[in-house]
Parts: sequence; C-alpha cells; structure tokens
Amino acid sequence: MGLNATTGRNDDNLAQFGLIERGQLDNNYVMFPHVPAPAFPGHTSKLIDAALETNPGLFAPEVAANLIAQLTGNQKFMEKVSAAYLMGNMELGRLSVLAGVRVERTETVGTGALQVITPAERALRAAFVGTVTNAETARRTRAEYGGRQVRVGEYQNVLPGVHFKFSPMPNIVTRLSYATNVGRPGIGQLIPRTNVNFDTQTISSSNPSLKPQTADNFDLALEYYFEPAGMFSIGLFQKQIKNFIYTSGGVVVSGGADNGFNGDYAGYALTTQFNGGSSKVRGLELNYSQQLRFLPGIFKGLAAYANYTKMETEGNYGAGNSIALAPNPKGKVAGFNPETSNLGLSYFHSRVTVRLQYNHRTRFLATYNVNESQQAYTIRRDTVDLKTLYQFSRRLSVYLDVNNILQEYETGTDIGARASARRILTPGFFFGVNTRL
Repeated sequence: MGLNATTGRNDDNLAQFGLIERGQLDNNYVMFPHVPAPAFPGHTSKLIDAALETNPGLFAPEVAANLIAQLTGNQKFMEKVSAAYLMGNMELGRLSVLAGVRVERTETVGTGALQVITPAERALRAAFVGTVTNAETARRTRAEYGGRQVRVGEYQNVLPGVHFKFSPMPNIVTRLSYATNVGRPGIGQLIPRTNVNFDTQTISSSNPSLKPQTADNFDLALEYYFEPAGMFSIGLFQKQIKNFIYTSGGVVVSGGADNGFNGDYAGYALTTQFNGGSSKVRGLELNYSQQLRFLPGIFKGLAAYANYTKMETEGNYGAGNSIALAPNPKGKVAGFNPETSNLGLSYFHSRVTVRLQYNHRTRFLATYNVNESQQAYTIRRDTVDLKTLYQFSRRLSVYLDVNNILQEYETGTDIGARASARRILTPGFFFGVNTRL
C-alpha cells in the first residue's frame, strides 16, 4: 500500500479492482483506507482474490485481526449429561394415564480466552518508541488476548410428568397434563470469555456457571372430531418458569478467592448473564382444520385450517435487590409473543396441490433492560405465502413456492418507542424437483 520501496512510485493501480458502473461505495474493502472514496466506487472480490493469489506482496496482512480470531477462537467445551428415567402407562376404561420421571445430571468444562491489558503491558506500550511493526503488533495482541481460563459447572434436574386422556364420547377427547422441562444455556454462553478494562474497572464476561431455565407446565385441552375429516380444539395452558437467563450489568465483583476470578478484580463492575427471577405464562389456543368434501364438483379438494394463540406474561428479574424489578405489566417478559395466528386454504385435485397461507405475529419484547426506554421490541409481522406442487408420477414432482407475495414482510426492532432497525424483504421464489428412489 502506498509508495513502492523499489521504484518510489505509488503503483497500487486501484482501477484494476474497480466496478465503476456501480456508482456506489462498497463498504467491504479495507486494503486502501488512504484512498478517497470517489476514486474507488466499488470492487469485485474475484479480481481482488486473483491479485492476492498471484502477487500477495501488494497486500498487507491483518496481523492483529487474524491473531485475535485465532486466539479467541481457540475454545474447548465438554458437556456430559447422565440420565435415567422410569415411565408407566395404565388404561382404565375410557381413561388413560401416562406418568414418569427423568433424572439428569449435567457436568460442563469450558476453556476460553481471557482478554486483558495489564498495567505492565500498558507500561510497555507507553514506553515503545518508533513505528509499530507487525512483530510488535503480534506481541501486543498475544499479551492482550493470549490469556486462558478454565471454568466448570454442574447441576442436577428431576423432571416428573403425568398425562391424563379421557374420551367421554367417540368423537371427543379431553386431556390434562403436568410436565416439567429444562432449557439449557447455549454452548457459547458457557465457554469462558472475559474482557477486563483496568481504566474503567469494568468486566464483560460469559457465565459458565449458568443453570438451565426450568418450567412447570399445566395443560388442559378439549378436542372435537367431526365429519368430513375435521377437528376443532381449545386449550388452556400455564407455564411457571424459574431461573430464566438474562443479561445485566453493574454487579460489583466481591472479594475473596471464590469470587469467580480467583480473587482478582474486587470492586469492578461486571456485565454478564444470570439465572434469576421467575415468570408466569398463561394462554389460550384455538385450532380448526377440515377437508371440505361436502362442496360440489372440483371444490371437494378444498381444505381449510386456522389457529390462534393468546398469551399473557408477568414476572420479575430478581437475584437480590441489586437487580430486582417489581412485577412487570403483562407482556413484559422477553421472548414471549402475546398473540399469533395462522390461516390457510389448501386445494388438492388430481396431480395439483396449492396452499395459500397467512401468518400474523404481534409486536413483542425481545431484549429486557432495567431502563424501559432501552427495552428492545421485535416489530409486528404479517406474511402471505403461496405454495404449489405438481405430481408427475408417484416418484417425481416439481414445486414452486412464493413467500411474502404481498411484499409486506418487514422485520426489525424498536428500542423503546424509537425505530432501531428495519428490513423489508421482496417476494422470494423457490423452485425445485422432488424424486423418490
């Protein structure tokens, strides 16, 4: 980049990578930051890749970025789950009972990067004289990102469940059930990764000691089956969730060898993920489906379905008074959509299948924050999709799907009441061939 040490001229020849007809700046390039934007309106990666392969001396390596990716990407994780279960089923006339219990023990070990600029390293950098070479950049990167840390975690869960099914009439089924389950944290949440800032005395860290989220589920349902080939059901449910996982900052690191950092960083402000609080989710589910065979002629191939789910949530994010919050208004638990619905019409005739589907999802809380004005919401979404299939034979068929045919699919988030991100998608066309051997 810049002047050629042999000729004393700038021979970068940026035009060889240009796509002038694009007329806009491509933000992906980083090789030529000294060139004004109008001189390099765009580029094609094929030309750049070819030049890098034939003449790598034209390019400077990203020493820090490559080394950071290597050091932080060097991670190890092991999760061992030992489990046993006991289950039994009993038939008492029209009543069926299924019950059981499962016991699980989980052990985790994770190794990851520790990012920290120690006072000694900061002094070395301050005392450095001259141009920072690639070798010095590599040394600094290793000093900051080369630390390693190992964390372990373990927990045990007892998961009972019992399910009742009763049919008072041949076309009516009632169900009542209680079950427990767990939602394990992701591997990325358990692998240790810590960033320490000595100037601001803050720490950002993963939490390998996270426990799973647990839930007690209660369900009551009534199903009615009717001719021709139809079904209507109504269900009520309640979920009591404990120890759900969320991110919070400002927690002060305590002193002592068992503070999670081998006794270091006492008094620093920690941002990490926690288990804490509880929530209750209550809901109603309606479902209808039917093949409309009573219609005349070719309309006998029509079928319809519809479903609707309504949920109310309330809870608190609590792990002591430091991050406690009074019970939230309904709908304030992150990740729960208060209202969803689907509507569809299908047509089957001879070799042709056509499906028209509508999906509705309301606005809901995506990310919790103690400051309500900083809470992030996923915006409302409505989509209409069309799916078609033609069966040439028992072994061969082709399909054409059109997603978002009305181009109303908008995704994004709001922070408080302010738009944060928006993405509008044009219709998507999918064509394929299916074969059975």
